[in-house]
This record gives sequence, structure tokens and C-alpha cells, in this order.
Amino acid sequence: MSKNKKIKPGTPPVFLVNMIMAFTNFLKNLRLKILPPEIVMSEYIIEYLVTQRLIFAVTEFWIPNLLEEGPKSVEQLAKESGTNSEALYRVMRALTGVGVFKEQKGKIFENTRLSSCLRSGDKGTMSALAKYAGSTWIVKEWADLLESVEKGIDIYQLKYGETYFQWLEKNPEEHRTFDEAMVNLSNLSNAPIAAVYKFSHYNSIVDIGGGLGPQLAVILKAYPHLKGTLFDIPRVINAAQKEETLNNEFLKDRVEFVSGDFFEGVPEGKDIYFMKSILHDWMDYEAVKILESCRKAMHKNSRLLVADMVIKNDNKPHFGKLMDNGMLVLLGGRERTTEEFAAIFKQAGFKLNRVIPTISPYSLVEGIPV
Repeated sequence: MSKNKKIKPGTPPVFLVNMIMAFTNFLKNLRLKILPPEIVMSEYIIEYLVTQRLIFAVTEFWIPNLLEEGPKSVEQLAKESGTNSEALYRVMRALTGVGVFKEQKGKIFENTRLSSCLRSGDKGTMSALAKYAGSTWIVKEWADLLESVEKGIDIYQLKYGETYFQWLEKNPEEHRTFDEAMVNLSNLSNAPIAAVYKFSHYNSIVDIGGGLGPQLAVILKAYPHLKGTLFDIPRVINAAQKEETLNNEFLKDRVEFVSGDFFEGVPEGKDIYFMKSILHDWMDYEAVKILESCRKAMHKNSRLLVADMVIKNDNKPHFGKLMDNGMLVLLGGRERTTEEFAAIFKQAGFKLNRVIPTISPYSLVEGIPV
């Protein structure tokens, strides 16, 4: 593969995804109107918590990986995973009912498209996110939701007097689980973001808080003329320099690694200041400080691109509305509406220019320095 070859992200059109989602929501609303409310509510109460833990269990026991080569009986799966065959069957049967696995006669199971994305080590895997969301320590924190709602502050400040990130620094195993899960979550939007924005108009981009650089890598591969800068804290940058994501023969000549604190300052003079899943971690006054760091580093023609889950003021379901409560419990941050983004942009010296939806739960919020 040539270093200058453009690798265009392969994603379905946004309008097609929106049509499918609209039809799905129509069917959900019709179901709500027809069925007795007690039936629907009972499913809501039981289904999501149970399903989350069941997905966690089969991922922990490597069941999707064990089915990678083809269908297997539940007895064989139990033997290979070190589980009880009767109990495992009950778990598999429940997940088959929601499309995660497919059952054949004789209690033989096979992967579906859903379970295939739970295979550890696969491109596009969601295994780390499943293990994170279903882990005992995360479930325990969600058990304290009532106190968080009552006092309007995240659990870690209430219980430990420190932020979630400070707590993670003291708990390396949980920190590793979190980092891997965030890579999974980030992968949902890497290609969709690169597909909807015309990076061809610019020459340089800095990914602020970009982790190991998966999003930056996708953008740089799609736009071979771009020069990229990965900016994060020293620990993360040290790890990123050892990874092949950006440090490979096709990208290494176009990437620089810079460590620092985005509250103190970011690399200067870049065309695009990009950050994904960063501002939602912080309260408004903290988010404004991060944006002010970007504003000070920009030239007059720079652009700000914030990739977050933009919430609409409607009655429709959106992943961001659920994620927003995760921010409440764990971090004290929030997912924001367009109006809320416009407000913090204005405080930091930006004008909100437009919001660009993608086929993922993320949108791009574009800001122009004023």
C-alpha cells in the first residue's frame, strides 16, 4: 500500500441510517400504544440490567471466541469455558432471544453478527466495552445513582472526595479496563467522522486527548496530505509511541506526539483542533477552560471540531441521553444540547457554526474563533 493512497472510510449514507432509525422508532411507539403499559414497563425493568450482565458473562467466558470456528453444543462450550452446561444454556437461550446468538436443534449454538463483535481481539470488537459496563465495580457505582440524583454530584466526589480519573490512576487494573472500553466506544465513530467532514480543506490537525490515536489514524489515512499531532498526558503519549496505530511506515512521517495538560495549553498554529469524548467528561466551567486553551493556540482561520453525542430536545430515544446519566454518576460531566454547546463556545471565544450528524451516536460540532 502506498503511503499516499487515500483510504476512504466505508460507511452507509447518513440519510439511509436516519430512515431506518425513524422506522424503528415508529414501531417502538406503536408497540407502546398497543400493549398494556405494565407489560412494556416490566420488560424495561428486567431486560436491560439482565441483558447487560449476561453479555458480560459470555464475554468473560470467551463464548463468542469459542464459536469463531463454527457451531458448538452447549456441553462442548461449557467444557471449553469451564462453566456449568445447564447454567450456560439458560444464559445462551436468553441471549438468543434478543439476537445475540442463534440456537440450532440439540442445544447447538452459533454466533450472529452481534455476538461476533464481542470476540476479543477482532477489529470492531465491543468485548472490552461489554466487560467494562458489566464489571462488578461499575455496577456498584450505578447502585449509588439515588445519591447522585439527590445531590447532583458524581459518586466519586461523594465517596472518595476525588474525580473518577484520579481514582483510576490509583487502580491500574480498572484503568486498563476503562482505557480498552473507551477504544471500543471510540471505534463506533472513527470512520463516520472521517466520512462526513471535508478535511481536504486543511493541512494540519491536532487530536486533543486522542488516546492511542485510532481516530486520528483513520482521518490521516483518508486524507494523505494532512499532518497530524496527537496530544495527551505523558503516560498516554508514551504508550501511543509504542503502538502501531500511528507509529507505522504509512503514518509516522506525518505524525508528531506531544504531551501536556489541555487545561494549561495545547499545540499552537494548527488548522483543526479536534477533540472527541473530551468535553462531556467535564462540567461547563471546566469545558470552557479547555476550549479557551484551544482558542489561544489557534490562528484566525483555524477550526474547532468537537465530537460528542449531541442531545436533541425531543421525545425520541438517543444513546446520548443514556450516556448523559453515566456522566452524572461517574464523572460529573454531561452530554449537551446544541444550545448548551453554543453557550460554552461563546464563553470561550467561539461561534457555533454548525452541527454535523454521523451514522454513529456522535455528531461533529464545528466552532469558528471570533
